[in-house]
Amino acid sequence: MQEAPLKFVEYQKVIEPRSVQGRFRNYKTIVLIMAYLIYFLLPWMPWSRAVGPNQAIVFDLATHKYYLFNMVFHPQDILTLAALLFLAAVFLFFITTIAGRIFCGFFCFQTLWTDAFRLIEQKIQGSRVTRLRLKKQPWTSKEKLLKVGATHALWILLAFWSGLTFTLYWAESRVLFVEFFTAQAPVAAYLTTLILTVTTYLAAGIIKDAVCVHICPYSRFQSAMFDENTSIVSYDTKRGEGDQGRAKPIKTLKTQEQRQAAGAGDCVDCNYCVQVCPMGIDIRDGLQIACIHCGLCIDACDNIMDKQGWSRGLIRYTSENALEGKKTTRFGIRTVG
Repeated sequence: MQEAPLKFVEYQKVIEPRSVQGRFRNYKTIVLIMAYLIYFLLPWMPWSRAVGPNQAIVFDLATHKYYLFNMVFHPQDILTLAALLFLAAVFLFFITTIAGRIFCGFFCFQTLWTDAFRLIEQKIQGSRVTRLRLKKQPWTSKEKLLKVGATHALWILLAFWSGLTFTLYWAESRVLFVEFFTAQAPVAAYLTTLILTVTTYLAAGIIKDAVCVHICPYSRFQSAMFDENTSIVSYDTKRGEGDQGRAKPIKTLKTQEQRQAAGAGDCVDCNYCVQVCPMGIDIRDGLQIACIHCGLCIDACDNIMDKQGWSRGLIRYTSENALEGKKTTRFGIRTVG
């Protein structure tokens, strides 16, 4: 029997997630707005000081001083920075043992910028069905050229503004901003902005979910931090599958009583949870390294359960112990250790 050749990289089709409304989508939108307000406005926030630039946060390379509100750091304070970064990493791992990859789903830069890029794409190109139809059109179509061109133009604009904002943190923003657009800024400012513009455009607009699966190492060692008490996005297999598996809500399987009598579970196999997933996975297949625990599949399933008049929670944040009816311990010896 001939074996299929070994694939070191599995190429997958571009994911076009469907939009969904719900509490987790609202949480993500709130975090997105707050993160963007903080990131884009901080370089412009004034701050009075006796010595140094009157800017809330500025990493002054010329004087080798780093100003964070009322705190001033010097190069010899690098150990303090290292300690802060170490504590941040430990805190991230601690949160992961309790609530899974909640950082990836709500706070990661890749997630925040990809969400913004996809929001731009949806506003210009329309819903998932419309976007899929648009992709099938030939490039000679004026509609495709106009919509795709406008999408990429706004992507590049957001990527450029993101890169420029990062550059503004490293000098007095008002001065550097004028110098940048009058061709008087240092070469490093233009190179930094260019590199971040290109990488942001590629990561959030072109590569998207592949960054989380193939580039970011976090997904690879997440299982080492999970245990049976970790709350993760999970599919209740016992409730969803029943004895005979999933079943469409046909005429004889519309009510829960009918489905229980036939041995069918509560999952109506609508694939809505798959369609809204930004990673393109099926949570019903169990925990996967691509899952970023954003909870959008929970919103999708809850919407379907509401329409059916059934209780929510077929897909939910829960632990392995809770799914098996056991007690969940949030702060066990392993987590604290």
